[in-house]
Amino acid sequence: VGLHSRRGDYLWKAAKEFGYVTPNETYYLNAMAYFRNKFPNQRVFFIAASNDINWLRGKLGKEENIYFLENNLPFIDMAILSLCHHVIMSSGTFGWWAGWMSRGTVVYYKHLYTPGSSFSTTFRGGDIGDFIYPGWIGLA
Repeated sequence: VGLHSRRGDYLWKAAKEFGYVTPNETYYLNAMAYFRNKFPNQRVFFIAASNDINWLRGKLGKEENIYFLENNLPFIDMAILSLCHHVIMSSGTFGWWAGWMSRGTVVYYKHLYTPGSSFSTTFRGGDIGDFIYPGWIGLA
């Protein structure tokens, strides 16, 4: 299972004010549990990529069967994530494309924007259906 965490620019003051959000540790733990429960008789292995790998390692480093991608160019991380059977994506298009290319089960962070924010107005009536592929699993 590929796991992508976008932080970096989404944590900038202007991005937060616009309404961008980034998932917290709870989301990733819930998403990992989802896949462990989905495949109870298999050892689920996670491959994690992020633009803030130190934060991600600090939050998920004690989890079993997780490997953190480091020191790669972004297109290498994208290629690796796209080859995973399933994907846990964070906010943003990088994780979206990894999920789309994986063609497996995709879990996404269901709180993609701050309610009432400028970013929320880019979704028709606040509906993320134009961004999220049907069948993807929304978690928080």
